[in-house]
Amino acid sequence: MSINLNRYNRINRKKIFNRIEKMTKDGIPQTPVRPPLLHPQIDASALTDIFLSKLTKVSTSYQIIDSLSLIPELILQYAEEKNIEKRLVTNISIEEIKTWPDQLTVTKGPATGEENIGLSYATAAIAETGSLAICSSKQNPTTVNFLPDHHIVILNESDIATNIEQLWEKLQLKAGNMPRAVNIITGPSRTADIEQTIQLGAHGPRGLHVLLLTDKHSLDS
Repeated sequence: MSINLNRYNRINRKKIFNRIEKMTKDGIPQTPVRPPLLHPQIDASALTDIFLSKLTKVSTSYQIIDSLSLIPELILQYAEEKNIEKRLVTNISIEEIKTWPDQLTVTKGPATGEENIGLSYATAAIAETGSLAICSSKQNPTTVNFLPDHHIVILNESDIATNIEQLWEKLQLKAGNMPRAVNIITGPSRTADIEQTIQLGAHGPRGLHVLLLTDKHSLDS
């Protein structure tokens, strides 16, 4: 039995148009209203403690500092504890750091993959997940976040947001315009593809360390 496709298509089109004509305005499906987002109740006065607790759960170490001048020695201490070569890459210019320890080889970014430690600063962080938001810039090349084996990040305590929605609000208020890239990093890179066992350093740094600056000694990023 043969079917006249042209006639079949004409009939179907006519049925569709007839249905559209019969539809009233009230009958047009409305865009569903998205329910309000539900987040865990977080005490705003305890953001720092919550954030640090989440950091440890995602295999990230941290130190609380009250002076930028401590950074060179802390980086040197970190390298010695991890028993890694003391090669650092960063573009951050910190006035309080006049000299770097002789033991550290410091180069300016972007990173090449030859450096063991990358130093950058986070524009903001998320207490709910222990994540760091790092905006790309000349002072913060994205390569520094991913190529070195170890990543050290400076974070202002006042830049900790409650959740990711508040994070975007902070970034807009702080930067004015969105940067070319925003990397949201939650702990060192990892994979469970190898015998379902967590392996750190799968596609980026195997170590992540946060230097949390108290509000009184914040880094103007």
